[in-house]
This record gives sequence, C-alpha cells and structure tokens, in this order.
Amino acid sequence: MKEIFKVKNIYLLLIGLSSVLITIFSKINLGQINYMLPYLIGLCCYLIIFIKEKDTYNKAYFYLIPIVLIIAAYFIFKIDLSNIVLNIFVIPVLFIIFIFKLVNKDYKIGNGFLKSLFSIFPNRLFSNLKYLQNDKSKDPNKVKNIILGLLVGIFVGYIFLILLTSADDYFNAFVESLFHSIDLMRIFILIGSFVIMFSILANIYLNRSVKFSNNKKEHIEGVRTITVLSVINFVFMLFLISEISRLTNNFLKLPVEYTYSSYAREGFFQLLAITVINFLINIFMIYKTNILSENKTVKKLLLLLSGFSIMLIFNSYYRMYMYISNYGFTVLRLQVVLFLLMELIIFGLLIKKMISNKIFKDGQIYYLIFVIFYIANIYLCNNWFIKLLS
Repeated sequence: MKEIFKVKNIYLLLIGLSSVLITIFSKINLGQINYMLPYLIGLCCYLIIFIKEKDTYNKAYFYLIPIVLIIAAYFIFKIDLSNIVLNIFVIPVLFIIFIFKLVNKDYKIGNGFLKSLFSIFPNRLFSNLKYLQNDKSKDPNKVKNIILGLLVGIFVGYIFLILLTSADDYFNAFVESLFHSIDLMRIFILIGSFVIMFSILANIYLNRSVKFSNNKKEHIEGVRTITVLSVINFVFMLFLISEISRLTNNFLKLPVEYTYSSYAREGFFQLLAITVINFLINIFMIYKTNILSENKTVKKLLLLLSGFSIMLIFNSYYRMYMYISNYGFTVLRLQVVLFLLMELIIFGLLIKKMISNKIFKDGQIYYLIFVIFYIANIYLCNNWFIKLLS
C-alpha cells in the first residue's frame, strides 16, 4: 500500500534552492564538471531531506560510495567522452538503488529491478504536482494545472514570439528591448528542475513501503529448447574447430592466409556481441524459467553453451592482446579488456549457479561486480592512465 506524501515547507525550500543552483551553474562554463553538478546538487538535496528520517536504513549509505567516486572523478581528472555519456544513464540507476535501499531495508536488487527504476522516474512526472496543493483547497489540482499551463503556454508563446519577430522588424526591436535581460532558457531549466526533483521526491515517499514482487517464471517447452540449444552449440563447435585449425597447422587445409594483425582486428566486436547474447540466454533460462530443474538435458546444454562463451571470451582477449602488442593501448581497448574480465567472472558465477543450484544474493553480487568494474573503467580508462602504460 502506498503512503500518503505530505509536503513540508523544508522540502519545497530545498528543492527550490537546488533548482536555482542548477539553473545558475547551467550558464557557467566549468568544463566537464557541468555534467555532474545537477546530479551532485540533487543528491545533496535528497540526502538533507532523508538524513533526518528516523526509519532510514543506515547501511544503505554503502551504496552511496560508487556514486561519490564517480562524481569525484570529474573534479580529479579529465573524463573520457564515452564515460561521460555512460554516466548520464548509470548514475541515475545507482542513485535509485541507493534511495530504495535507504528508505526500505527489505529492498533487494532482483527481478523487479526495472520496475523499481521506472517507479521513481519518469513515472507520475506531472501528476505528482497535485501534492503541492493544500488539502483544504476547493481545487486540489490548482497548482498542478497552473504549472502545466505555464509550461505549455511558455512553449507555445515562445514559438509565436519567434514567428512574429521574424515577420516584423519593428516588433523584433521592441521585444529585444523588452526582454533583453530575460533568458527564457533559464526559466525552462528552473521550472523543469523543480518539477523533476519534486516528482522524484514524491515517488520515493509513495513507493517506500511498496514491495516489488519477483516476476513470475515463464514456462518453456523442453524439446524445443533442447533443439535450439543444440543448434547453437553445434555452430560454436564448428567455430572452435576452425579456430584450432587456424592457430595450429591448418589441418582443415583452407586456402585462407592470415597475419596476426588481420586476425586480431577481424570480427572482434562481433564475437563480443555473441558473448553478450549468450549471457542474456543464460540469464533468461536461469532466472525466468524453471527449465533447468525440470530438464537435465537443457541444463547440460546450457552449461556447454556457457563453456563455449568462456572460450569466446579467451579468444577475444587473445585477439585484443595481439592488437595491443602491435598498436598499444587506447581508452576503448582498455575498456574492452575490463569488460572481457567482467564477463569471465559473471559466466563463472552463472556456471556455479547452474551446478550447485544454490540460492544466494545474486542481484547484489552482480551489482557489486558491475560497480567495481565500472569504477575501474572511470579511473583507468583515461588518457592520463594510457600514457602511464605507454
């Protein structure tokens, strides 16, 4: 059952102040720090709000560590552009996990993970504005309608303003003198920041007592699954035979000549994509179905598929090793090496899961592995570290 969200004046004050700060810093050129300031300001705002809550789960602050480390990196060295883009998606996910753990100690990273993410943002983005209105008011949606009206009115009015000023030079001069000191974009940022931050806060309170049930496992037909896995494993068997022949004395007698350089470059990212697909197949079979406990043949075929996946990882690593030996490290190549190592560990855990069939804190373990490698990626996959390796 969802809790009733009661707005306190301190909430509005902190969110309003945070929105003003985000608006101010959006117009100040601080380099790459500009990408992190909205997250940092928002995080500080929510922490001040929740730090006085009596029923928060204090151990959840450990989940704050990776967020702080990522944000701190922006103030220490120049972040690679690829990581800046990744952080735009990763930090909100880490933040939502931290918040859920903070307000609900029973929250677990599991099958309901995606549902929990979308319950915080962008769910109820504008409908949460009704909580700004006093309960005694005759119109409970008054504030919500005012803000929505302002947003729509400003947007449409801005379009009309552009069209009219381009059509009439005298009116254009009048508007320029009238609105010379007004920055409409700042108004949009201010209102948008407030709406988003308030809606997130409301969703946190509305969902703090909600228990996300695990997704129901799907039934899949055994014979069909065996057939599909058998075909996939057969293809991998052919590829393995081909690789052994190519790296030894070409016992297949194929009229194809390879140099180490061409071998290292050829098909690397395709092989990487295949391991990711295999990982998704494993995750689906293990956590979304009961087929492994119902059919031992499927279990054996899935173990074989995982074994082939590990061989592909080693194959990809060998190709990357030769490529790095010839051309040296780059940010992307180092990221690939870290990703391959992370994949190897995760496939090892999946194999252990299938063999032992024991229940452990899977979601938290995968989360920890991802966080460790992602932090390593942030701090190591940069030009300054690449220069140290050169």
